[in-house]
Amino acid sequence: MGAVMVVVLAPRLDQAAGMAQIGEQVLIEALGLR
Repeated sequence: MGAVMVVVLAPRLDQAAGMAQIGEQVLIEALGLR
């Protein structure tokens, strides 16, 4: 079951990582402005 989930989500890991980095940068900038 877990292996199947990993195989299904594998192609999306790169997109998820990119979204996480962008979101992290946005949060840091937002906190820095406050």
